[in-house]
Amino acid sequence: KTKDWAGVSRTVKKVALEMGAELVGIAPIDEFDYVRGTRPPEGHKVAISFAIHMNFEEMKRLGPLAQAEVHKVYYLLSDLSVRLAQHIRSYGYHAVGYPNEGDLLFIPVAWKAGLGELGRHGSLITKKFGPSVRLGAITTEMPLIPEAEPANFGFDDFCLRCNACTNFCPGDSIISKKQEVFGT
Repeated sequence: KTKDWAGVSRTVKKVALEMGAELVGIAPIDEFDYVRGTRPPEGHKVAISFAIHMNFEEMKRLGPLAQAEVHKVYYLLSDLSVRLAQHIRSYGYHAVGYPNEGDLLFIPVAWKAGLGELGRHGSLITKKFGPSVRLGAITTEMPLIPEAEPANFGFDDFCLRCNACTNFCPGDSIISKKQEVFGT
C-alpha cells in the first residue's frame, strides 16, 4: 500500500483529465452534500468532481442545437463517471459514479473541490468557462487528498454589481439580495 496519497490524488485527477474532464477537483464529502434523507455510501469520504464545458456558440442558438449540445456533454459526463469509477475500483477501492445528479449534490461538491464559485443564480461559475459547464462526480473510499479550498475568484462581488441574471431571469426567480444557506 502507498503512503503518498497526495501523489495518488494528483494521478487520479490527471486520469480524469485524460478521460475528457476539463476541470477536476477532490473534495471531502458529508451528509450535507446529499439530498436530505440520503447518505454517502459506507466509507466514502471524498468526491472527485469534474466539469465539461458546453460550446457557447451552440448554446446561444437555443432550440434543438443547444439541446443537442447539452445531451452530448451529459453523455460525455456519464461515460467519464463510469470509466473513472471503474478505474478506482481496479485498485480495490469502492467507487460510485454519479453520471446524473441524484442523491449527490454536484454544485456544493464542485465548489468545495475548488472548481468554481456559487453564483447568485444558483449555478457554479468557473474561472475558465463561466457558468457554461455541466458537472459530474464520483465518490470513493480511496483515501484521496483534497488539494484545493473552495474557490474564491471574486465572482461574488461581481454578481452583486452585475445583476444580469436578476434583471433578465424570465421567471423572476433570482432575488437581488444574497441569502445565506448553512452559514455560507
